[in-house]
Amino acid sequence: MNETESFQIQILNTFICQKLGEDISDCQDSLSTNINNNRFCVADGVSRSFYPAIFSGLLTNLFCNGDMPENTELFSQKKWQKWLEIAQHEWLKLVEEKVDQTNKYYIKNRFYNKEHAGATFAGIEFQENERSIIFNAMIIGDSCIIHIDQAHKKTNKYLIESSKDFNFTPNYFPSRPVQEKSFQPNFLIDQPVSVDDIIVVATDAIAKWLLLLIEKREKLIFNDIHKLTYETIDKYRTDQSYPLENDDIALLVLKVVQPKQKG
Repeated sequence: MNETESFQIQILNTFICQKLGEDISDCQDSLSTNINNNRFCVADGVSRSFYPAIFSGLLTNLFCNGDMPENTELFSQKKWQKWLEIAQHEWLKLVEEKVDQTNKYYIKNRFYNKEHAGATFAGIEFQENERSIIFNAMIIGDSCIIHIDQAHKKTNKYLIESSKDFNFTPNYFPSRPVQEKSFQPNFLIDQPVSVDDIIVVATDAIAKWLLLLIEKREKLIFNDIHKLTYETIDKYRTDQSYPLENDDIALLVLKVVQPKQKG
């Protein structure tokens, strides 16, 4: 962090949880954080695609920790494709190793039939622009970003704005080039934020649930998202008033704060 910067990002919660009845190793959602370059992201591996957990993990790790372009370059039409190509290349290499080691013919057949993994994605980067704090973001599918604007007492929702708008066929990044369909992400550029603002980055199930809380004006529950634990997640999954779907979860709760003074 540059000493002249006027803000820092505080991580209030970082949370991954698998479906009820499954092991954490079965979880297909991923997240990554890097406070040194102010990049944070989640990805949701598409169920029934081919090795989706590997792909979602590669996307998130490369976004935050890979040798990627700085500032807004990654959020341009040209640069994001290079990032995706690197993730696709790494996925193919890792999956090929797994296929070589297995005796399961249906796995080998899926690989040789060029099946691919898919993952939705939401990634955000914070920076300063002419003495103001802004963020840039890239989103595809139904992973979401929720910005709680404290100064203006409003909540901005990207890209899905209603809990009713989720479906079972979201767009996604593919782990192999797919010619017959466009997998174009959406970009948010130079979005203003202020000190004390809260930013939530979440995969579909928890994002849908949080939007439902906003719609029902359940501020008390929503304001406690930084306190979510495995125990409270399980409780809300069985809550009939505000049910949380039984799905993998990746959640980041971030806060813009002033940097601590040294000395």
